[in-house]
Amino acid sequence: MNILYFTDDYKKPNISHDICNALNEIGEDITLFSFVAIKNANIEDYYFNDAKYKVHNAFLKISVLRYKYDFIYKINTKYKTVKEFIIRNKFDVIYAYSLFSTGAIAYKIYKKYNIPYVVAVRGTDLNLYLKYMFHLWPLGIKILNNAKSIIFITENIKQSFFKALPIKLFNFSNYSKCNIISNGIDDIFIKNRNNTKREKASNILYIGSFDSNKNVMLLMRAFLNVKKRYSYLKLTLVGGGGNNNEQVIDFVNEHKDSIFYYGKEYDKQKLLQIIRENDIFAMISHSETFGLVYLEAMSQGLPIIYTKGQGIDGTFNNKRIGEKVNSYSIKDVSKKISQMIKEYDKYEFIGEEILNYSWHNIANKMIKIIKS
Repeated sequence: MNILYFTDDYKKPNISHDICNALNEIGEDITLFSFVAIKNANIEDYYFNDAKYKVHNAFLKISVLRYKYDFIYKINTKYKTVKEFIIRNKFDVIYAYSLFSTGAIAYKIYKKYNIPYVVAVRGTDLNLYLKYMFHLWPLGIKILNNAKSIIFITENIKQSFFKALPIKLFNFSNYSKCNIISNGIDDIFIKNRNNTKREKASNILYIGSFDSNKNVMLLMRAFLNVKKRYSYLKLTLVGGGGNNNEQVIDFVNEHKDSIFYYGKEYDKQKLLQIIRENDIFAMISHSETFGLVYLEAMSQGLPIIYTKGQGIDGTFNNKRIGEKVNSYSIKDVSKKISQMIKEYDKYEFIGEEILNYSWHNIANKMIKIIKS
């Protein structure tokens, strides 16, 4: 089967890379086509080819402001870029990484060339397009109605999707073509999974960017609240970048005795070791599609602090994996950190369930849906 995979900004490391790599390893013919706004891109960050499967980065010469704010201009620009590629090659199916940004192109191709498509619904689709972009709602419904299958990353996203105003307004209720396929984690975390019981919670870990959505400032302030009672507590931040980067670093420098900044780390083996050196993982993003780093931490036996109604929430209802919080409430986050410290021995390992999140298993689920 010849699959054309649409995404935006294909960088390394990248979820799309992991998906395509896994599909390729189970014998599928994958072509990844990525759309990159060239004036916003550092070209050195992007793939030009891949040894395992075909990668095409389309560097679009565009009007930056118009591309950013005029959705129809953006989609038409992408469509014109990919149209000749579609004509020259034969594809059996298209996989669109997101409902609006790439799903709209898949829909246009389907209408013109009758190539069926599968579309994934992500956090951005829910929290931006289906929430605020009311002028695009009719297009979104057309994309959904004509898709052969709709994939949700989590059960929580699926539930939120069917509660969204435009979905109710247009009476979309085609549950039969809805499927849940989560993202996966690198095999190094699965092969080296660790369920060693820790005696107490002394070290809290955050891994990610320092943008306003990731909410690191609130996490640090809540941590300092709790540290007044548990003086031995330490917080380690791994990552960086984003619109709050300078603010976060300044705050860390003010509290060097208890908050440690590690920097960015892409080496999975080193990341594995860092996770094992900590006792709790905390990420309280306002919006999160899934949050692979939660699974990476859980694979090493760490309970997690996560946002209610976002990301991984609802995925492991059969186990007490950590505490969910209101990401806008410093009081709630402080309370839940304290609760985890007091009840640390009551949190459960996910154990062999982590095997469900290997990219090999996820690729097999995905291809079964695509072939059906």
